[in-house]
Amino acid sequence: MAIPALEINPKFIRAILLGHSGQNLIIKKIAEAPLPDGLISHGRLTNGENFFQILRDFLRRNHFSSSHWIVSLPEAAIFTTYKAFPNLAEEDLKEAVEINLATLIPGKIEENSWGWQKVDEEVMIASIAKKDLGDYLRVFDRAGIVPIAIEPKSCSIGRAFGKTGNILVLNIEGEILTSVIISAGFPRLAREFIITGVGDQQFKNLTAEIRRVMNFYLVEKNQKQIDSIILDGSGAKPELAQALSRTFNLEVKTASEVFQIAGFKVQTLPLVGAGLRGLIEVKDDNNLSLLPVGAKEAAEEKRTLLFYGGIANMVVASSVLLVMMFVGGLIFLNYLGNNLDGQLAKLSQSQSLNPEAKAIQKNLNDLQPYIEQEAKIEAQLPFWSGPIEEIAQKVPQEVTLTSISYPGTGETLTIIGQATSREALANFRDTISKLDLVAAVQLPSTNFSQEQLVNFTLNITFKKEAITKK
Repeated sequence: MAIPALEINPKFIRAILLGHSGQNLIIKKIAEAPLPDGLISHGRLTNGENFFQILRDFLRRNHFSSSHWIVSLPEAAIFTTYKAFPNLAEEDLKEAVEINLATLIPGKIEENSWGWQKVDEEVMIASIAKKDLGDYLRVFDRAGIVPIAIEPKSCSIGRAFGKTGNILVLNIEGEILTSVIISAGFPRLAREFIITGVGDQQFKNLTAEIRRVMNFYLVEKNQKQIDSIILDGSGAKPELAQALSRTFNLEVKTASEVFQIAGFKVQTLPLVGAGLRGLIEVKDDNNLSLLPVGAKEAAEEKRTLLFYGGIANMVVASSVLLVMMFVGGLIFLNYLGNNLDGQLAKLSQSQSLNPEAKAIQKNLNDLQPYIEQEAKIEAQLPFWSGPIEEIAQKVPQEVTLTSISYPGTGETLTIIGQATSREALANFRDTISKLDLVAAVQLPSTNFSQEQLVNFTLNITFKKEAITKK
């Protein structure tokens, strides 16, 4: 069953429901409503109450009754990057992404919500501050919207193209320009920009920004050219397309010239791209989502999905409950341990134990293995958190970690990963060796048999005091 899609940008909210008539794609329902200036600034909600009222009235007026939605958010609040994981099995990707996450997204991991998607030999990773996402989720919850996937505008735009060369999409909504370069159906660069000035000066500022985006992409990605430009959004006008074509000597067309659905001229690619995702069976949807669960899990959890900002999420609540039970168990066992010796001593002082006392002593003796196991667990819990965090902070862009393992006892940590070159690997080894908490670093010479894409295993022995509970 098709799921409707919601596009949110600083100037409009738009909704679409796509479907099929035979083999043909059709638009079952489409609507838009303007937003007041400043309600969304730099991708973030500034007034949740006003946005809720507008969204609620918009859904009622256009008779959108579905609870499940695909949501496309403004690019400005979202950070997107790519990381190569060559020769890594797909089942190991999630662990590799999580190990390297601290070096890939801005800010603290615990303050961000993030998602990833495999793209050929790379992984596309996007993140948004939990606070910013939470502001949207609270409004969605009040409006009866359960997002099964939330994605950046650039991902929605990319889905509308499929396999292509380097295409620059200029999404213009009022004075806000979102530039997205699409290659092979995925966004490779996205940037939001405010077009200032009036008349000729405004056009000069626009072309200067377009030139910056193109030059940066071509140099950074080592590409030869931009193949064409597509104008999109409410500001996509034929006369602007002609002026840009003359300026850059490239083919420039509006989205409505290129994209049509059953005769309807498409004017907003993010909305269409998000709508296309709504046609994917939820169980098959492995596309990037900024929610903490995938589309399938989100659809199953329904309204319990909204956990940010005081809205309880069943998954998180369950996890917290398990943690509380585990910690409570440790506290209880610790309490028993502290009292065990005293009780045994008192019992042993008795010259003749009565049957009841003997039973108590037997029960306490039976608990002794559990007390000892708890002590071992408690002693090991803090061992590696500090050293692993410090190692993670020293991982350069040229090095990718794919696995970290450590024993229950001992001081040696084993790291498996890949470096872009032998020099990068050597530099990483030297950096780790100089850390105060490291006693020794072992890197087998066989790791240096390759010039590039060097797979390595690094054994790091820490000083005992560095991994001892204090």
